[in-house]
Amino acid sequence: QLLRTIDVGPKVQAVALSPNGKLVAASFGTRALTIWDTSTGKPKRRLKGHRAQILCLDFAPNGQMLASSGADNLVKLWDVSQFELVNTLVGHTNYVNSLTFAPDSATLISGGRDYSIKFWSVDREHTEDVLTGHEAAVRSVAFSLDGNTIASAGEDQTIRIVDAATGHLQRTLRGHKDKVRAVAFAPGTRLLASAGDDETVMLWDLDDDKAPRPLRGHQGPVTCIAFSHDGKQLASAGSDRTVRVWDVRTGAANVLEGQTDESLTVDFSPDDTTLAAAGHCHSIMLWDVRTGQLKSSIPRNNGIRSVVFSPDGKMIASGGSGAVVN
Repeated sequence: QLLRTIDVGPKVQAVALSPNGKLVAASFGTRALTIWDTSTGKPKRRLKGHRAQILCLDFAPNGQMLASSGADNLVKLWDVSQFELVNTLVGHTNYVNSLTFAPDSATLISGGRDYSIKFWSVDREHTEDVLTGHEAAVRSVAFSLDGNTIASAGEDQTIRIVDAATGHLQRTLRGHKDKVRAVAFAPGTRLLASAGDDETVMLWDLDDDKAPRPLRGHQGPVTCIAFSHDGKQLASAGSDRTVRVWDVRTGAANVLEGQTDESLTVDFSPDDTTLAAAGHCHSIMLWDVRTGQLKSSIPRNNGIRSVVFSPDGKMIASGGSGAVVN
């Protein structure tokens, strides 16, 4: 059931939902971003400051700040309550492809096409630490749930594991045979998942030096992954037009039917009963995780780059045509 559509234009580059589900931020191929009130569907503020298009958005877990990054090599921090720019973080020398806040909201990491990962304190203008071990662009960065460990995925086929407290490189994980597109930590564990253009999902136990456990079945690049909130299942999707839900313990996969084009984003509902996926098929697909049956397909006007459930599971924010759905 479609609750509300927020029309922002034909091209949404990034979308983020605030932790309390009351605000949604989106950038749409320009140098500005817009924040909407999800209860009314009306814009609250348009924020300007970037010198090139905005590529990434992330709300701090405490809901007080929004981070944006883009093709101007900058990371900007916005006060959500006042809708004001509070800091511009300078350090990258090429596009910033990914960024994420630490669980304590005090630290931010970003990864870019300059092959580097940068660590920022939200109250300082310059980077505190730089890791330049990748030999190609960084595609994805992630914090562990306890905030102690950082993982980065690179186009150099490697994953870097970094101590968040010191910024020191702990390990370089090798196993993928092509670009690594995504990394994600299982909640409350040291289990890391990665996905790449080699058609493979890998599971890495960071507490030992054993080889990764490969999850095979995709017939094309795997573009996105997401753990369930209980950490027992992992969803993956990609260019082969399939969405798979893996049992983390056994490695068995349930292939979800109904997707008609490449998927770019997946997310579990907070209670792990529903999986959402979207991409170039111009629809948000919702499956019953337990049965694998397609529950509904919500048509959109354009391809969708990002889809995320609200904390209460009652809404989904999607970026592509710009929508909030129930």
